[in-house]
Amino acid sequence: MSLLHRTEDSTVPPVDLTGDGEPGGGRITARVHTIGCSGLRTSLVRGFRLSSGDGANVAGFDLGPSPEEHFLAALGSSISQTISHLACVRGLSIDRVDVDLTGELASDHDPSHVAGHLERITVEAEIASEDEPNLLRQLDEAVLSSTPLMRGISFPVSFSLSVIELEPKSGSNGDDWEI
Repeated sequence: MSLLHRTEDSTVPPVDLTGDGEPGGGRITARVHTIGCSGLRTSLVRGFRLSSGDGANVAGFDLGPSPEEHFLAALGSSISQTISHLACVRGLSIDRVDVDLTGELASDHDPSHVAGHLERITVEAEIASEDEPNLLRQLDEAVLSSTPLMRGISFPVSFSLSVIELEPKSGSNGDDWEI
């Protein structure tokens, strides 16, 4: 069974990410809460909670996927979304998309980078479809140039960081985070 999804037929209202109404003014947010030195981190994104941790070889705990593993999963999700969207726009049918990613970690001499840093990522996308294989293979270049997270990796992204110091044990003031 093949699913051909057309965006214009969708009953789901479009999401408005324009923020302040200015072009490119959309904004998404995430909050990450860390409990002590255990390495357990809980992220909150639009009401969805995700857990992350460090491998047993890093902190002695294995409480969830590492940030690097979450990054690979997010990148794979972004690539899968782009494949599905491009197939839809081109009138192709998709039965299934499986995206496998492998990240090569390079050791790092900075002690704050306990796991090292991602040096290379390889991606394989498997697509099941009733359409001609050559039509699906033509998606390769378009996927790489239009996947949102790929564009974020390829183009400069501006970062800023502010550290706000809290009083010890101040988490009870409206803090609903639980393990």
